[in-house]
Amino acid sequence: MKPAPVLFACCLSALTACAPRLIAQERYVGDIAACPGSHLPPSGTLVVQGRHFTLTPGDGATVLAGDVQRDGAFAATYTPRNARPGDASRVDAEPRRGSATPFTLTVTGRIEDEAARGSFVSPACSSPFEFRRIPASLMP
Repeated sequence: MKPAPVLFACCLSALTACAPRLIAQERYVGDIAACPGSHLPPSGTLVVQGRHFTLTPGDGATVLAGDVQRDGAFAATYTPRNARPGDASRVDAEPRRGSATPFTLTVTGRIEDEAARGSFVSPACSSPFEFRRIPASLMP
């Protein structure tokens, strides 16, 4: 058997295995108004699969996760471990040594037809967002 058809068959089967999860996924992208002094890019991605959602503010490493209610409402809270109050404007704050009062990040909103609207709250400010729905894709 020639290597090219075997490799093609393996790639095709891998893509086929991923397809059901992507089909069941709803993705929303858009801008989150940046807080003054924020180090985050003003973007975000909300992914909904079934009744579960994840939000990545700034499209970075921080992920807020929670459940979507039947009416489309969603909410989640995230408290970075070892975060210091001075890090409040940085969602991507790295853990620091020493004791400090952690800050909390919160997202609330509602999914409606082709958009997700809500508010992302950090100690620095409250930022409204409106994300538009995009089709799920195997390619970024």
